[in-house]
Amino acid sequence: MRGEKTEEYVVGKIRVLVTYKKVKNLNLRIRVRDGKAIASVPRRYPPEKVHYWLESQREWLEHQTLKLAQMRLRQSETVAAAGIEKISENPCQQKQQREQLHAKAMRMIEIWAPKMGELRPSSLTIRIMRTRWGSCNHATRSINLNLELLARPEWALEYVIVHELAHLYHRGHGPQFWEMVEDVLPDWKERRRALRKIPPI
Repeated sequence: MRGEKTEEYVVGKIRVLVTYKKVKNLNLRIRVRDGKAIASVPRRYPPEKVHYWLESQREWLEHQTLKLAQMRLRQSETVAAAGIEKISENPCQQKQQREQLHAKAMRMIEIWAPKMGELRPSSLTIRIMRTRWGSCNHATRSINLNLELLARPEWALEYVIVHELAHLYHRGHGPQFWEMVEDVLPDWKERRRALRKIPPI
């Protein structure tokens, strides 16, 4: 953005991307999706003070970086144990996988939607989603599904579809929302717990 500048600092063996921007406080975090250390500092904060501040955070940086690496390792082991393969990074193969999941999801929607009422999604889109398995725009009745559901057990896809279909009727996660989910999927809690053990990777 206008007036911002970005510089790279090295703390031990960790590279930190620092952006000088319109903020009041010093902020430091590890970005989960790629493991990069990101910081934001006030525009006129002296560079030598930035370096001193980052050095003071070295122990935290090393701990958080190690923690994220261990979390990713656990995810990989869980995925491997479940016999799950990663979604292809090849554009042509990924297009085929999107079409495959779309067809599979549409068949499931035709099974589950009538059990929940009269509404149907206006559109179904398959996407790469970093933190969620699915989403629903209540106003437009459009549903998005994470492509990685193709590499998950069928019970997981069923749970996510029922969850998003319920959002066609209820915007939030209030009591009526969960009552609708439980009416058609009594074991939804067990499915949700199991799915949380193999999050998107």
